[in-house]
Amino acid sequence: MRVLLVHVSVPESHKYLKTAVERCMAFNEAYEGRADTNRLYLELTAAFYHKNPAHLLYIGIDESDKIVASGFASMMEYMGAPVVNCDQLWRNTGTAVFGPGQIEKTLESIAKWGRANGAKHMRTYAINPKIAEIAEAYGWKRTPQILLEMDITEE
Repeated sequence: MRVLLVHVSVPESHKYLKTAVERCMAFNEAYEGRADTNRLYLELTAAFYHKNPAHLLYIGIDESDKIVASGFASMMEYMGAPVVNCDQLWRNTGTAVFGPGQIEKTLESIAKWGRANGAKHMRTYAINPKIAEIAEAYGWKRTPQILLEMDITEE
């Protein structure tokens, strides 16, 4: 599997835009993401064309030219400072793993983009302790903050 940035500046990526964005929307729906999927579609598509996008979209492509992994990162503000939020990483079950150095190279590419936009930190969320343990192998550090959620919809 190889990793590819999906952006107008990467001609090879143009043919993957629609499928890559649809994958991100499917992830959002499968894992009960809170983002509006229509807005997500518009933002990721717009980011593809923007010189300095608010989102970076990456895909993993197998030897048969099929997307088998996808993810995106976003620039946000957290406590008054710019921060990179790694929003998604989704790999098809049973697909080839990332090759040596691919994850590190992709994270560095995201970090470089974040630094160019004034960020000093990247953050992400692990859906379980095993995922957090894997992330730590790539330089992520656990923080004392715990993501909690409360449903405040009216019945």
